[in-house]
Amino acid sequence: MRLCRKHLLRCVSVPLLVLVVACTAKDSARQNADPCILVSEHQKFLVGDPDCLRKFPQKRMAGLWELGYEHSVFYENAAFLPKPSDEDVWLEAEPYARWKAYGVNFDGKTHIYRIEFIGTNPDVPGFYGHAGMYKRGALLLKIIQATELR
Repeated sequence: MRLCRKHLLRCVSVPLLVLVVACTAKDSARQNADPCILVSEHQKFLVGDPDCLRKFPQKRMAGLWELGYEHSVFYENAAFLPKPSDEDVWLEAEPYARWKAYGVNFDGKTHIYRIEFIGTNPDVPGFYGHAGMYKRGALLLKIIQATELR
């Protein structure tokens, strides 16, 4: 939400871009053998769906997780919360209820966690997160440790 307030044009234009790429990709997107890849005439994009993210190698990651209403951003190896940028990584973690045992609170308010987890983090541009607003994404599979900072 904080990112949308600062980058309103991005919040509106990126979902629109997803539609344009999907609709103008001629027949290449429909003929693509991998349903996780959208192909335009000039570039491939990953569909930031959890099933698609599961296809990538798992690795251990640590950093800060900013979680709130329609907002789930991971800052790998961060010691402090940086300013929002186009390089922010959406952290796909649904269903959130399964993380409650680790002290993760999803109540619609913004919380900051220092987190260590196992997940996937493809270095492939795509459409991730709420309304496809993020071009990078990661998938949370198993929490090792989570500490609420705020």
